[in-house]
Amino acid sequence: GSPTEVSGAVFVPPGDPPPGGWPVVAYGHGTSGVQQQCAPSLSKDIFGTAPLIAAYIKLGYAVAVADYQGLGAPGGHPYLDSKTAGLNIIDSVRALRKLSPKVSTKWGGVGGSQGGSAMWAANEQAATYGTDLNLVGTVSMAPAADITQFAQLAADQKLSKDQQAAYIWLLMGIAQTRPGFPIDDYRNGVAAENWDTLAACVGPETEKRAAILSDLPASSLVPSSPEAVTRLTDILASMALPQQKAAAPMLVLYGG
Repeated sequence: GSPTEVSGAVFVPPGDPPPGGWPVVAYGHGTSGVQQQCAPSLSKDIFGTAPLIAAYIKLGYAVAVADYQGLGAPGGHPYLDSKTAGLNIIDSVRALRKLSPKVSTKWGGVGGSQGGSAMWAANEQAATYGTDLNLVGTVSMAPAADITQFAQLAADQKLSKDQQAAYIWLLMGIAQTRPGFPIDDYRNGVAAENWDTLAACVGPETEKRAAILSDLPASSLVPSSPEAVTRLTDILASMALPQQKAAAPMLVLYGG
């Protein structure tokens, strides 16, 4: 409900643009972490996506890469909150156009994992937000669309290892962005004792994090009560997709 500053990276091809300006590809990055230093724009290779971005530039597209709120700039990162990430995507395109007069209003988006859900949300929101732009369509690869059941899976000790990692960062993001959230209702034992290390996304602490996650007992992530499960389920449902009708064509891809 209030303005936030969000960082990112933008790129424009060299030379003269086509009539109407360079069309834009907004890229939604996958999970990079929940701390401010986890921003792709702080990485020399945009967290490994530089070759993909370069390919889009060579094809004649300007590129906007939002970090998402709380990554790279203060404000707390609401991990997998589709509403916030979608707005961040649209604003990255608007920021790119403010920085370069050679950029078109026409844009498309592509993202995977966390970025897939961010792009899905941006497509939904584009009907009423960023209407100065012309969205032609989005691609969402393996989006984290609906993780509402994570709270019950944690209570039943049925989260997979990958789900545990995501669940921990979900809890951290909620605690960062929702004052008063009782985080201790959702962690105990090994998880609580190593909470700061489990937040690591860069540097040597990431190896410690991986080692902790590999042996993390499911019991250390069990919510403290049925009421705690319901509280978290409601929050996760508010972050889930879909929320509303898409504004433009949408391609959603899953692999198994």
